[in-house]
Amino acid sequence: MERKPQQQTLSIRISDTFRDFLEDGKHVISKAHGKPVSISDVAKLLLESARDDRLDFRLEVAELQQTPTESLLQIRRKWEQRNPLARAEWILLAKYIRVACEEISENPMMPGRRTLALVLEAFLAVRALRIDRGIGLDRYYLGNLGVPDGTSFNERQYDPQLVPRVAGQLIEELRQSSNRPKPTFAGHNLFVALREFRVERRRSGDNAQGG
Repeated sequence: MERKPQQQTLSIRISDTFRDFLEDGKHVISKAHGKPVSISDVAKLLLESARDDRLDFRLEVAELQQTPTESLLQIRRKWEQRNPLARAEWILLAKYIRVACEEISENPMMPGRRTLALVLEAFLAVRALRIDRGIGLDRYYLGNLGVPDGTSFNERQYDPQLVPRVAGQLIEELRQSSNRPKPTFAGHNLFVALREFRVERRRSGDNAQGG
């Protein structure tokens, strides 16, 4: 009889920053797939994906987070020079956009409806780049945009244009009405879209910039 390969247990020490990253990933993946996952599951996913990617962008994000001020300054310099950002840099930027959106939404006296509309437009642009159907993520996005989970679609009823329609309506309302409640989780959708969407692999000779 052929023996099945044994699974090995790996014990490593990680920084507090990387543990926070794994905790955040656990929350996002659990929400997207509708079932709980452990930190070990997330770490295993990272290791398995790193086997296919020469430089896993998620590990690059964790490295950028160790010096956030310096990393954000570098991102600003690249933007001012009109240089493309790496995917990890986009994700780090989206993390702080997410925090800013929550502050704007929670403070009714703070302006920022046009800013939130721009964030939603950026989210739709990123979502349009994905190559898979992403029904689980779309259900997560709609929940953040205020669509009750009970009205979610199933696999056969899946409409890939539902998220753009809902987000587009929100964008119009944010620009035209001062009474529209601010979408607290607009930044969450942009952050998750940048981190979770799958991109087509390019040939080794191509100059690829993620995000």
